[in-house]
Amino acid sequence: MAYQIDKTDGTTLVQLLDGVVDTSTDLKLVGRNVSGYGDAQNENFVKLLENFAKADTPPGKPLIGQIWFDKNADKMRPSVFDGARWRNVAINQVAPSTQIPQGQKEGDMWWDTTNKQLYIWDNTNTQHILVGPESVTGFGKTKWEGAKLTDTSGVDHAVVIGYSDGVAQAVISTDTFTNDQTVTPLTDFDNIARGISLNTTSSAGITSGATRFHGTATDADRLGGRLASTWANRNDNEIVTGIWSFQNDSGITIGNTLEMSLKVINADEPAVFNDTGDILRFGVNYTGSGFDKTVFAINGKNILPYANNEINLGSPSLAWRNIYADSIYANIIGDMVGTHVGNSSGTHNGATVGNHTGNVIDGGGTVILDIDGTTLRTDAGRSGSGSIEGRFEGVAAHVDDGMYRSENQTITGTKTFNANTIIAGGMTIQSYPVVSNIGVTVNNTLQADNVLFSTGTIGEGAISANDPNRNKSSLIINEVTVQNSDITNNIITGGSISSTTIDNVSIGATNSATLVRSQQFKDRLNNTIDNFSTDGTFYDNSDHIIPTQKAIKTYVDNAISSIPQDIQFYLDTKGLSDAQVLSQLNRLAPANNLTDGTEARIIGSYYYADHGLDARGQLKYFQKYGTKVQSGIGYIGGRVITVGAGSSTDLLNKKQVDTTYLFRVVSSAWTLIQKNGF
Repeated sequence: MAYQIDKTDGTTLVQLLDGVVDTSTDLKLVGRNVSGYGDAQNENFVKLLENFAKADTPPGKPLIGQIWFDKNADKMRPSVFDGARWRNVAINQVAPSTQIPQGQKEGDMWWDTTNKQLYIWDNTNTQHILVGPESVTGFGKTKWEGAKLTDTSGVDHAVVIGYSDGVAQAVISTDTFTNDQTVTPLTDFDNIARGISLNTTSSAGITSGATRFHGTATDADRLGGRLASTWANRNDNEIVTGIWSFQNDSGITIGNTLEMSLKVINADEPAVFNDTGDILRFGVNYTGSGFDKTVFAINGKNILPYANNEINLGSPSLAWRNIYADSIYANIIGDMVGTHVGNSSGTHNGATVGNHTGNVIDGGGTVILDIDGTTLRTDAGRSGSGSIEGRFEGVAAHVDDGMYRSENQTITGTKTFNANTIIAGGMTIQSYPVVSNIGVTVNNTLQADNVLFSTGTIGEGAISANDPNRNKSSLIINEVTVQNSDITNNIITGGSISSTTIDNVSIGATNSATLVRSQQFKDRLNNTIDNFSTDGTFYDNSDHIIPTQKAIKTYVDNAISSIPQDIQFYLDTKGLSDAQVLSQLNRLAPANNLTDGTEARIIGSYYYADHGLDARGQLKYFQKYGTKVQSGIGYIGGRVITVGAGSSTDLLNKKQVDTTYLFRVVSSAWTLIQKNGF
């Protein structure tokens, strides 16, 4: 007959069958008719007597309330099991301060009967740590103490009061209020502020007594929440990295005697002044500047450079637009545009555009501009249509080696004729070997010497204005070399282009070319092509087939080679982790031999025997071992065996539920995509 073993709370621990020794707890519970039970029973008593004493490792089958004594030399303490974990049981020793306990372990407590204080042993620092209450023998109250203070409106507030030798030194509060000294008297604490208030602190936050904060606090390094190092000190040399705004018209005054001021006058006119002297300098750190970086200065009513002939006003790439002055004393290099009235002394290089009144003096001679002419030019041969036809009277280089409009000319240098040029006299053109045998008509006389045409139009209708009766005809140019020139909008007919390479040219750009013939074409990779497809959109062919055929073949070859070939496996996954399944898959089908996207579907399971439970409630298994039958694994297919007075089978008759895996090749490596559920 089975024993029913109950726990203290009345719940059943185990049904103890006859002849069975139960080991479901840390004790051996002996069933009816068990031979040699005395050994197990006596061991149970010993374990209970020593509270399952063992170093570091607690009992493995504890019940709620079970005691275990840890024999670790650094602990030597009992623990109790609360159903989830082992909780230490405190060891407390009571002794006066003259008999401090020795051999303490981490967390051991000691009650000091002399000073009425509790200590806990700190094994790391080998000392007792005071828990409380805080006090100093021979002095008044010295500790932090929670208290209630009532304000003048009758509202209570929770505070913490810090005492030293019986005197309150500070109060910590979450509220700001006035303490009602008649209800909750606290000497020197009429005004309580949120945070920490020292004694004798007024409502304005000023301490009238001697109590102070000493040392570094969070706002001792800050002012208004900002680090003290970010504020400027008027007695120190400071570097200011922020933006300072002085929002007043009086501005800033600088100097030992307030020499310089920055201010705003007339509401919207910023100004810089030297308030005590008549010199105001401006400068930059230019090359060679040294200590004095002055570029220019205002000296009285004059703006002066720091040195003679050193400072430029403007530059060749950044010029002033206009300069207004009564008199200018300068050497001028460049253009002067506008009206100038007065004398110009010095060297002038450049063009003078505009009216000039006065003498132009060069080396002591006088060149006078004749302004008495009355003929107005109306042609485009001279800049400024409608200007007075004036000229220089006197000797000039242009007259010595120039060209006269009404006299016979011999041109031996380089001359360029632009726009309409009329030559009334005869002209001989010599010494130009660039273009040969081209006729030029001057006053109906053909000049056949070498001529260079730099500007103009050669073609049908090239008739001189002085020979309007000449018949219009085509101009034929033979044996002419055209270099570095563009030929645009021209039609070449009745001829051929041979032994010539034409680059960057479109054939049939506007209208389709009606016929293009060639014995051989080459693509842009210089591969030879014999035929073109009708759509003409295939390029880069490496053989002589029609591009369409090559494209179809290449596409099909690539498409077929890139189709993943999925695989399937069945594995016995008994006891295997996902990583181990992946390892087996890599052995069966290495990923680097497969195309990205290839999938492997794996079904894993295993077989086991299920023949009920034994007397201990465990699954029955069988194994043929010599002539005896022992518990263990069975056989696939099974066999009949004798067990006691009866027989049984050791057939593996159960199968684990299938586990499915889906792996995919990603970047030449198997990756687990999904487990089960597909």
